[in-house]
Amino acid sequence: MSHDIYSNVINVEMSSDREEKAVDIYESADCIKDLDFRTDTNTQQPLQHTEKCIYYKSSFYYLSTGKKNWNESRQDCLQRRADLIIINDRKEQDFVMNIADKREFWIGVTDIVEEGTWKWADGSTLTSGFWATNGKTPEPNGKRDENCAVTCLRNHPQLIGWIDVTCNGDYQWICEKSI
Repeated sequence: MSHDIYSNVINVEMSSDREEKAVDIYESADCIKDLDFRTDTNTQQPLQHTEKCIYYKSSFYYLSTGKKNWNESRQDCLQRRADLIIINDRKEQDFVMNIADKREFWIGVTDIVEEGTWKWADGSTLTSGFWATNGKTPEPNGKRDENCAVTCLRNHPQLIGWIDVTCNGDYQWICEKSI
């Protein structure tokens, strides 16, 4: 027996006149089905709290409600058969900034392996980014072993874009699952 886990479907207006569906997954004591695209089998996972999942341009984006460090956030994404978000272009960056709504979210880019060489969680090299600047020192500024990145910082609303921060900080995160 299948349970409908999607409610409150919201149309998100896109500049291309194409409508994308945003889905709020509601809190439930039941299990949700998660299709494992690698094996084409269904698995059951208990739903612990209200989660938000948004569909945009052939990917599902999960926005966490809790906060964890970068490694723990990535592990959560991997357990969901996804990974921390990889932002591919300006449209996706604008989409992320819109859904982030001035909240800080981990993204899947780090220079922890080699200082100054930013790589995405999938191992690909960052070729262009959307780093913030405050008019003085542009990001990434590498202060205090800042090897991971978040979408923005609430206490710096004038900064729009990514900011490098210590990987041990606790922030919300965005997982991306391409379909």
